[in-house]
Amino acid sequence: MAHPDPSTPARPALKILLTAPRGFCAGVDRAIKIVEMALQKFGAPVYVRHEIVHNRHVVDTLKD
Repeated sequence: MAHPDPSTPARPALKILLTAPRGFCAGVDRAIKIVEMALQKFGAPVYVRHEIVHNRHVVDTLKD
């Protein structure tokens, strides 16, 4: 690892903030709710053209 050049000004420390709670975006929330409503109204099976979200755990939960 190279040693820093003393003539280069030091960079200020970066601070990373994570929001809590982290959740799904509004579109994902809406897609999940629509599938859940369809399951309640029509029962299984409910067919969708593609996976509604890119989250294997959520998709697997809806399959069950």
